[in-house]
Amino acid sequence: MKRPLVRSLVGVAALALAVTGCTTGAPKDSSKSARPAPSSTGAAKNSLVSQIRVAVADNKGYSVEDATSLDRATDQTAPRLWKVCFKRPGKGPGSVDFGVVLTGESCPKKWGERAPAPHTPSLVGDDFTKAYKAVLAMGYPAQDVRVYYGGSAETDRSQLQKVKGQVCKQLPAAGRAFHNPEHVDLFVAVGKCPDRG
Repeated sequence: MKRPLVRSLVGVAALALAVTGCTTGAPKDSSKSARPAPSSTGAAKNSLVSQIRVAVADNKGYSVEDATSLDRATDQTAPRLWKVCFKRPGKGPGSVDFGVVLTGESCPKKWGERAPAPHTPSLVGDDFTKAYKAVLAMGYPAQDVRVYYGGSAETDRSQLQKVKGQVCKQLPAAGRAFHNPEHVDLFVAVGKCPDRG
C-alpha cells in the first residue's frame, strides 16, 4: 500500500516553521523521467532538507517518497534522516518529486528497486529518547509510534518531550523485519523499569 506523499507549494517562511504539506496518494511510474540527484557536490547537497530548501526558494511544490521497494513513509517531522537519490518532474505544474532513502543507506540503482528490510533493534532497557530516535531511523513515521508512559493510556504526541524513562516493552519485538504500515508501541516507565531496579 502506498503511503501518502507530501506535496506543498510553500513560501520560504513555511520552511522555517516546519517541512509539511498536504498529501496525495497517487503513485507514479517511477521509471518515467526519474534522474539521480547530483552527487558531485557532496552529501549535504543531497540531504532532503537542502533539496526542499531549493524547491521552496524556486517556489516549487514537492513530494517525497521512499526510493526503494520498502514503501516507507518519509516522515516530514524528521527530514534530516533522509537523503535524496532521485528527482523527477512532479504531477503539479512546476513541482518536483524526490525519491529518498535514509542517510545511512546507499541509493538504489533505480527508483523502486528492491531493498532488504531493516530489523527492529532491541529497545527494552534503553532510554526513551534513544529508542524513539532508533525507531524513526528505521523509517517509521512519528505518527505511527505510540508511546505509553507510566500506564496504559497512550501519551499525546505533543507531550513526548516530557517522557523520561526506560523502555520496558516494545512492539514489534526485536528482530522483526520492517513492515509498512505498522504501528510501533513503546511502553515507558517513569524512571526505570520495575524489574530493572
